[in-house]
Amino acid sequence: MVFSGAYPADGSDFEALNSAIERLICNDASVSVTKESSTTLGLGFRCGFLGLLHMDVFHQRLEQEHGAHVISTVPTVPYTFEFSDGSKLQVQNPAALPSNPKNKITCWEPTVLATIIIPSEYVGPVITLCSDHRGEQLEYTFIDSLRVFLKYRLPLREIVVDFYNELKSITSGYASFDYEEAESLSLSLSLPLPP
Repeated sequence: MVFSGAYPADGSDFEALNSAIERLICNDASVSVTKESSTTLGLGFRCGFLGLLHMDVFHQRLEQEHGAHVISTVPTVPYTFEFSDGSKLQVQNPAALPSNPKNKITCWEPTVLATIIIPSEYVGPVITLCSDHRGEQLEYTFIDSLRVFLKYRLPLREIVVDFYNELKSITSGYASFDYEEAESLSLSLSLPLPP
């Protein structure tokens, strides 16, 4: 899932936004919604979506069907934190992390298996793009003399914002990109982090 905050553009419109969201989720049960508060944006909602397209369509429907003017936060993905005592905490918003955590933490980061088909002349820049987004190359195959098939494991966080747009820009729009959910990978952290 992908999570994003939705806040009314005018703080006094919170109840109208609440009503609009309630009506929309009656038709789309796959959206998860919880109320949240931001020191900067005020009262709003943390919404979970099946993906970026689902999020975009939901926000468009809020504006077009209900006239709600919404400020959307950058999409985030949930991480699972496992503490040294065996307890686990799933976090969708970094503000939800405990301020005084136990010492040893293992962080489980969601990943995807991405398949990319591109013209062979763009291989170098696309491999660089995937590496810059912490990708692990799993496959590199020539389909024919003009096209290449690439398979990468990428952190979901790295593709939810601008990865697809960057890929299309690098390849002049000739890239095909698809991904599916993969297992989460662990990142070992020791908190508090040194300054």
